[in-house]
Amino acid sequence: MKSTIIPDKNRPVEPADLSSSPSKPNMINRLTRYWSYLGMVVLMGMVILVTIDVGGRYFFNMPIDGSTDIIEIMMIIMVFSSFAYGATENKHVRIDFLYNRFSTVLKGYVDIFTSILSIFIVFLISWQLGERAVNIINNPPGPTTSYYGWELMPFIAFAAFGSALLAIQLCTWLYASIKLAFGKGTNFQGSLNESEAVPSPQE
Repeated sequence: MKSTIIPDKNRPVEPADLSSSPSKPNMINRLTRYWSYLGMVVLMGMVILVTIDVGGRYFFNMPIDGSTDIIEIMMIIMVFSSFAYGATENKHVRIDFLYNRFSTVLKGYVDIFTSILSIFIVFLISWQLGERAVNIINNPPGPTTSYYGWELMPFIAFAAFGSALLAIQLCTWLYASIKLAFGKGTNFQGSLNESEAVPSPQE
């Protein structure tokens, strides 16, 4: 299989500058990648659990007791261990039909605004989750799952850490956006999107 790069016909393709790309390996990117491995393992376990639970329920009338509790906990781990890695790999949703028509410097200013707004929102989420976990520790008992009665405090703290890691990763995007706005970097977000190749059949 060969890969064909399809550029945007409305603008020239800029070569990716790996020196400013958030995909360049560094301590934060490695941490988010390793952290996401936990979510991958939990996702596979959740698929197996749901398959067994549904099969047992409909074919043998023997569902797994408390499967709802287990799945809810798995979803917390899966989601909050993957948020930061999604930002690292530029896999968040972008509507860029207007953004792609901006100049490189203007893109930098837009990215600065969106990065600051995102950091504020994610930091607020992390702060509230962390405060909730601390309040539960200082004023036990806390909320529990409905079937097994498992304490939710560790998982609330887990979600707070995952959100904080995402906020830190977004700070690296902010730094690169500032460089872009002042003409000292390249549009790494656009470069990453353009570098996604569309497979074409080999002749």
